[in-house]
Amino acid sequence: MRYKDTISHAPLPLFEKRHSRRTDPPTSRAAAEHAERNLGERCRQALKLVRLHRGYTAAELDAINCTPEGAVRKRLSDLAAMGLVHTNGFRQCHITGRNCQVWYPTERE
Repeated sequence: MRYKDTISHAPLPLFEKRHSRRTDPPTSRAAAEHAERNLGERCRQALKLVRLHRGYTAAELDAINCTPEGAVRKRLSDLAAMGLVHTNGFRQCHITGRNCQVWYPTERE
């Protein structure tokens, strides 16, 4: 076997993203595991919101979903990294009154 044949071209994660530290108490680790399991569901909810309410700001989506400020916004960053949503311009947010990015679902072909 040649050396070239043994190299994997798949990207290797340098660090595993963890939501708790080894030094955290067991209750904190359990809460982190629970949060990790629910992350996918929160992303699905955020994506559904963006698909139903195109061109809304993160704060407006949080208000529609009756979630604490930032709950949807955090998932939008994850969805954008996956290529499922994107921003397209700015406008004045009806919740904050500030000029904010507006979110749209990425159209799949």
